[in-house]
Amino acid sequence: MPKNFAGEILKQINDELAKRANNALKKDGLTFSQAGVILTLGEKQKEGMSIKELSRSICVAQPTMTGIIDRLQEKGIVQSSSDRSDKRIRMVTLTGKGIRCLKNADENKRMAETQFFEGLTEEERDQLITLLEKVRNNLVK
Repeated sequence: MPKNFAGEILKQINDELAKRANNALKKDGLTFSQAGVILTLGEKQKEGMSIKELSRSICVAQPTMTGIIDRLQEKGIVQSSSDRSDKRIRMVTLTGKGIRCLKNADENKRMAETQFFEGLTEEERDQLITLLEKVRNNLVK
């Protein structure tokens, strides 16, 4: 039986994680991508982030991020406003509803993380994270 390529395995893992996350987030009317934005904004709740910063952080194109933000704004989860120093920059922050969604998204993330690492020792978990970070850094140089 031929071995799978690492890229194929990573894609299969990503697809399964996305499928499970989308199913878990469906009750809140969110997608995996939207939850990623909410979790990222949760790290900078007070100051918010620009669309450009969000797109870099989540590794999606700016037009894609603009669409995600627009949909989250329609749902009342985020709000956006022009930056005080540069009106061309759109700053995004979580609303009260967004903060509640953040708690659910964070809980879903923790449950997925627990399942992802099931059966691995703490040392194996740390090694896997280190190796995945190295692979990612090789690709995003």
